[in-house]
Amino acid sequence: TPDEIRMAVFGKDAEGRKTAIELASRPDGGSRRLDGKIVLPVDLARQLRLAGGAPVAGGEGSIELVFETQGRSPGGALAAMKGSGSYSLKDVRLFNISPETFTRLIAEARDAAGLNAAFAGLSGGGELAVGDIAGSITVENGVAAFLPFRIASKDADAVVTTVAEVAEGKIDTSIILSLK
Repeated sequence: TPDEIRMAVFGKDAEGRKTAIELASRPDGGSRRLDGKIVLPVDLARQLRLAGGAPVAGGEGSIELVFETQGRSPGGALAAMKGSGSYSLKDVRLFNISPETFTRLIAEARDAAGLNAAFAGLSGGGELAVGDIAGSITVENGVAAFLPFRIASKDADAVVTTVAEVAEGKIDTSIILSLK
């Protein structure tokens, strides 16, 4: 239609990974209706960091998302976004979590100091290897939910759940760790 605006940008990031953004915008009453597709590379060590700057995870891959939304402002449109997609990540690792250290130190603990040392050892370094993961993404009312993934090791099992609030630009990842 004459009032429709379409945009497509394709490229690669500094490491040569595919990036694509396609967007269509058209008037709908007093607001704009948008739909599009996004393909973005992901580097967990660069994009997921603690407030102090240390990375919380490692691994690389991509996110693909098809979406639609409507709103009077960009913030309103992001908050109303609906869509679906997928993620695929390779060599995922969670940093500063060491169930092996905890298991070893808890077995040696004989007093309160030993218990404190075991719990300090759980989050005092090391990493939990996840491997390659992939899953679906659903977006409803501007909240993107990533299909949780499971980790199994000889010392612990974990379930990792990630939710992103698109309009706020916030990501929340929770890890439920079950020590063996």
